[in-house]
Amino acid sequence: GPLGNMRRYGTMLPPIYTLSNIPTKKMLLINSVHDALADPVDVNRLVLELGSDVNVRTNPNFGHLDFILADSANTQIYSQILTFLAMP
Repeated sequence: GPLGNMRRYGTMLPPIYTLSNIPTKKMLLINSVHDALADPVDVNRLVLELGSDVNVRTNPNFGHLDFILADSANTQIYSQILTFLAMP
């Protein structure tokens, strides 16, 4: 919080981190239009700030917890991740 920020950074707010510094060549970002905790506007801003190398996939059906709890996560999400990671 603000007091921790003051102790650590000397200001009430933490410094802005430049997301474009994160290497994205082997990054897969999977989002969903029904994720109540990841607003599409925020996801789009994140993608723009990360840069053009990030691979983005949008699941049209999942909510936030579905990515780990849905019975179909194995076929709809995990298989995409494994395929992506297997790419050279």
